[in-house]
Amino acid sequence: MKWDKDGDILALTNDKTTAVTLWEIGTKKTELLDANMGSKESPTFMAWSHKSPILAVGNNKGNLMIYNHRTSRFHSHHLLQIPSHFLSSSLLSTLNGTIC
Repeated sequence: MKWDKDGDILALTNDKTTAVTLWEIGTKKTELLDANMGSKESPTFMAWSHKSPILAVGNNKGNLMIYNHRTSRFHSHHLLQIPSHFLSSSLLSTLNGTIC
């Protein structure tokens, strides 16, 4: 469960489905996003951008969905490994380069 940057939209997942539910607090409306990303694996990671209405959703199979709430557009990607520019330098040093 994650709130967007303004605290207006709550994104929810559960381990029984691949869907992400968005709940808008002001209108009480819900929106269901199909986040299966080519896999039946439930989402295991979710984060809102701190600058824009963009939600990132991922799972343990390496699938990543980027959703723009303003435009209702999304893009799905399959990551074989985590791109180094996604990681902070402190995390990279902790991992000793084992992922990148």
